[in-house]
Amino acid sequence: MMILFRILQTRMSGALALRLFDPLLEKQQQHKALSIHLEAAPNQSILDGVAKGRIDMGIVTYSPNKGEFQSEQIGRETLCLILPQSYKGKTLTSERLKSCGVIGHPDAKHYMALFFEQCAEPLLKELKISDLPLSGYVNQLSQILLPVSKGLGFTVLPRSAVESFSLRETLYVAELKRPVYEDLFLVTKHSRTLPLRYQTIKQVLLSVIGAC
Repeated sequence: MMILFRILQTRMSGALALRLFDPLLEKQQQHKALSIHLEAAPNQSILDGVAKGRIDMGIVTYSPNKGEFQSEQIGRETLCLILPQSYKGKTLTSERLKSCGVIGHPDAKHYMALFFEQCAEPLLKELKISDLPLSGYVNQLSQILLPVSKGLGFTVLPRSAVESFSLRETLYVAELKRPVYEDLFLVTKHSRTLPLRYQTIKQVLLSVIGAC
């Protein structure tokens, strides 16, 4: 376990980590003795780290076992279906998405399952993810939208990933009848009391995530 005085270890999804990085750095500038370890990871890895004491707090997308964890909902993110700009104005059907192909990433299956289940688009709601051909795979969050911008496929990501992409004009974010959201929960180990300095970090998380 790596917990030293004023070292705060926090783990979350890649898109969320990207949004929180600058605000947390600003907080570190204000408190020079503060060292923040920010890491992107999938849900289960986050929960395993919290349960075993390797990390202090994490942000996951569902409320975990209350017997092992303390959790509270701190906000939600909007999920977006992102396509090349050339798809703007076209009716989105399962066949059209199959023709476009998927740009995969570590959270792609999770995001797509949630998106297609919750979207109010009859032509997409019954789409089987397993039927979608993979056009490419990118592991680095900052690069996932690059092949989409070049017309090589589509993907599903939180809106924050679109907003941080420098070539937004090359993308088309599908317009939906009903937005799709993913809930976010702040998780710590049950019965473990964290130092008061964590409240400062929590306030940063709330201020950024609450602005979604």
